[in-house]
Amino acid sequence: MVVLAQAVGATARELNRPATQLRQQGRIRSAGQRQYTRYFPMDA
Repeated sequence: MVVLAQAVGATARELNRPATQLRQQGRIRSAGQRQYTRYFPMDA
């Protein structure tokens, strides 16, 4: 999340809620734990 946050000009904390909502909607999936979490888009 830290890398993504730097790319979009936000903090990792600001992106936490949108990422959670995207996971609940099935639009992204995550793998890993804590600082090793990776996010992947889901195919439509």
